[in-house]
Amino acid sequence: MNVSVLASAALSSSEPPAIAAAYRDAAEHLHDHLQRLAWCIERLELVRLVAELGGPGHGHLQQLERLEQAILACDHQIATREAGAIAAGRRLPVSTLVERFALSPAALHFLLAAALPALDVELGRRFAALVGSHTEHAAHELVELLAFDDHDQAVVMAQAEARAPLSRHHLVRLFPAKGYLGETPIAHRRVSVPERVVAYLRGDETFRGDAFRHVAYQVTSDLAYRVTNDATNDATNDAQPLTSEPSPASLTLRRMLITGERPIVVVGAAQIGKLTAIAAAASALGRTVVAAELEGVLASPEPLVVLGELLRERRLLDAVLVLRLGEAAAIPAGVEREVIDLANAGELVLTARDGGALLRKLRAPKVVRVGLPSADAQARLWRAQLALHAGAGAMEVGSLVHRYPLGPGDICAAAQAATAVATVERRGVSGADLVTAARHRLQHLLGDVAELVSTTLTWEDLVLREEVIQRILEVVAAVRFREQVLGRWGFAAKMPYGRSVTALFSGPPGTGKTMVATLIAQELGLELFRIDLSKVVSKWIGETEKNLSKVFDQAQSCGAVLLFDEADSLFAKRTEVKSSNDRYANLEVNYLLQRLEAYDGIALLTTNHLSSIDPAFLRRIRFRVEFPEPDEREREALWRTMIPRSAPLTDDVDFAALARRFKVAGGHIKNAAIRAAFLAAGHDAHAITHDLLALAAQLEWTELGNLPK
Repeated sequence: MNVSVLASAALSSSEPPAIAAAYRDAAEHLHDHLQRLAWCIERLELVRLVAELGGPGHGHLQQLERLEQAILACDHQIATREAGAIAAGRRLPVSTLVERFALSPAALHFLLAAALPALDVELGRRFAALVGSHTEHAAHELVELLAFDDHDQAVVMAQAEARAPLSRHHLVRLFPAKGYLGETPIAHRRVSVPERVVAYLRGDETFRGDAFRHVAYQVTSDLAYRVTNDATNDATNDAQPLTSEPSPASLTLRRMLITGERPIVVVGAAQIGKLTAIAAAASALGRTVVAAELEGVLASPEPLVVLGELLRERRLLDAVLVLRLGEAAAIPAGVEREVIDLANAGELVLTARDGGALLRKLRAPKVVRVGLPSADAQARLWRAQLALHAGAGAMEVGSLVHRYPLGPGDICAAAQAATAVATVERRGVSGADLVTAARHRLQHLLGDVAELVSTTLTWEDLVLREEVIQRILEVVAAVRFREQVLGRWGFAAKMPYGRSVTALFSGPPGTGKTMVATLIAQELGLELFRIDLSKVVSKWIGETEKNLSKVFDQAQSCGAVLLFDEADSLFAKRTEVKSSNDRYANLEVNYLLQRLEAYDGIALLTTNHLSSIDPAFLRRIRFRVEFPEPDEREREALWRTMIPRSAPLTDDVDFAALARRFKVAGGHIKNAAIRAAFLAAGHDAHAITHDLLALAAQLEWTELGNLPK
């Protein structure tokens, strides 16, 4: 229905329009606002006509008065019908926008007039014909349309100020006009309304992630996780409740959102469920969540504009705005200052993996730490995801959860990956698919600073003295019965340095220290991550601590066993402070000691130089196992163990003679055995001979810096 026709018809009567019933929907509400603008246009047409005629006639003045009375009557009608609709519980987006952005009537009329070309094509054309611009109108043109007198003109013109609510909240955009060398005067600035705001005025309250180039996405109602599709870089949501019971973190967040505590910072490992906890808290309050990645914001041409548009979205949807700090590199000072101010004001919630430099600049932050969901909750989420993606929700996942404890995001990604593999191979999802996918997620969590290590060896391949093996089995028992002894029997209260199980394996190279670490993890059904110290230790001040924090946090969250190979490079004795370098090196050791004390997992360390380890660190180690050089009998057993049964040997092989001649450790014996096998294959030999084994052992011996035997 044409609004212009309605306006003219209403004016043909001497009586003001009758007050109608409460608005039934958003369309009726917007229609009345457009009708008001139609009368404003008709009034402006009359004003222009009078100007062309050189002055008003008596009939013109009467008509002008009737138009202004009709506009005032329309204002009264809109207010009355709005009140009736709100009392009836009906949502009116225009009224909601006014309330959430605290807009004055002048600001609302300015906004609707600026959006007129997009809201009503016919009215837009009429107005454009009057002022000579067809899309983005100048501020003075909108003032001419809306103002009745000089006072009105000043009030309406103020809406075009850069710090006025419309521009500050990104409800309108102001552009310079052509032809000005310097700053465009306020009256001549061009005004446009973003498509998102136009859609909202029309009643479309849907969040549009594409408008943010996927920097931001909406997290809805009972969402337990979000899924990122790498192929499209899109974000989709599935409302699968993680657990019927809210987590402690979500309960804390709910209370903070109710009481308005700020600034709120949610801390936890990657994919552990920080966003899940926030979504659960917001959902309980009937609110949604809009989340954005800081890295994506910084990648945009105008980061501050993107932040402003996100704040606009927060108000439009009454959402909780979450800014995920992630691994963003250096943050420009202006953006950092804006983020800090917004967080301090409670405009957004921050999530981070640890307490970084930006978080330390906040004013008394309220930190909420998120840990892994319970094993039961993880199992339920696995089953829900498998049912969703593969129709296999009844699979047994208990052992999977025990060995691969993961957060909601990682469970979701792993279930998708396992399903994708099975789909490509046109079969159902298997337990092996789930294990592979879960292991990949663990590798992803620590992959940049650690290597996932596994072994095909067993305890039968281990050649060590009985007393050493007993010490190793004691480490296994400490992990296996930890809950019974520390928890149910109460010994945790007697332990001054926390619940961690730490063991230091010392001894010469090749004596089996790393091999034993892999066997312990295998025996316990856990994954072993070998820390790459070259990626952990940094020459930059504070970077080593940051890397160590990530290692311990991620290992704690996923339940992996940490292996620090050649630990003496990291746990070296503290030195007398003679320079700033000494002071910072000592700080690193101190930080490491603190993290080990607080760590609740399993940390295994190996060293070839026990005397180099800091004594304070040694006092905090639960188990210390010395791996001696093998004696002659053990070396013979190692030679026999290193040759597979399927490998062909000549009858002249004398393992006892090799053991007597070459006093080397098991690692070197393994290298010699493999070396001899390749020598045999390279010489077209059908079997490995004693001479080839002796030659390979001799090569190993001399490469260790010894004189030939």
